[in-house]
Amino acid sequence: MMVGHRVQSDTASGGTKAKEKRYNVRRMAGDDSLPIEFDPPFLDFGENAVGQSSKRRIFVRSRLQKAVMLDSIIGATVNFHTSFFNTVEISPLGTAFFEVAFLPREEGKASVAINIHTSVGIFVYHSVVHQFTNPKSV
Repeated sequence: MMVGHRVQSDTASGGTKAKEKRYNVRRMAGDDSLPIEFDPPFLDFGENAVGQSSKRRIFVRSRLQKAVMLDSIIGATVNFHTSFFNTVEISPLGTAFFEVAFLPREEGKASVAINIHTSVGIFVYHSVVHQFTNPKSV
């Protein structure tokens, strides 16, 4: 059963359950089977003082000979925020980017798995940071 442009049929088990293909970007980095690649493949903000934000740009490159639609970016944390893509479609073998901002709120390690929905599947992109006490806090 074909529903939209991203959904594949799961008929191997005799059913018609539709599902999207999922890719773990960190685990599959450097693997030629990824239809799009991320640079960097994993985002490490390093050490950040509580209250001091930082931002990084992530590039998305298509390895396909067809256009890739960039649908949405979803993350589940108040510390990490993402921009929209700079374009909604990556041309064949083209590049796009988005940005991830981080605002440390408490001490300790924080991480997030950002889900990037595209026309070729869902890509899980990981980001981590170590937060420490801000020496300039009042």
